[in-house]
Amino acid sequence: GGLLVLLGPRTRAIPTTPPGPSPTAPVGKPGGLLPDEQLTQSDGASVDVRSLSDPAAILLVPSGCGCARTLTVAADAAAHLNLRVVVVEPASGGASADSTVASTYTDGPGRLLSTYGSLGTAPTLLLVDAQGAVRSVEVGLTTQSVSALLAAGLDG
Repeated sequence: GGLLVLLGPRTRAIPTTPPGPSPTAPVGKPGGLLPDEQLTQSDGASVDVRSLSDPAAILLVPSGCGCARTLTVAADAAAHLNLRVVVVEPASGGASADSTVASTYTDGPGRLLSTYGSLGTAPTLLLVDAQGAVRSVEVGLTTQSVSALLAAGLDG
């Protein structure tokens, strides 16, 4: 006997009215709201991270991660699933996603990046619903794990 695994596009629709935040889940954890942090746009304007959820795939990029390919694959896969794609990097800069679908913001003080342990060498993926609730957190994102994580995070 063998095992056959098929990977490919799924036809199930993305939920448009996710469950929203749980009143008992801690802020920043799955089920809880995103932390109330300010990010900076390229024009210098300040933006509340909670305002970026539509739902969204938020990619937290540590300084010097060398993960541009992973970011590009994640950004394109998330956009294909009709998710808003947000890249958050430290003030010192991070790897850029070579993608036209991602919006890039800076986490000057590094509070959002440190909340999720994104100060190592690999990006972190946050899946966030339209109410700003965290649905999934994956620290140490790789190119190979992107599609499965996005699909599982949307179903869960």
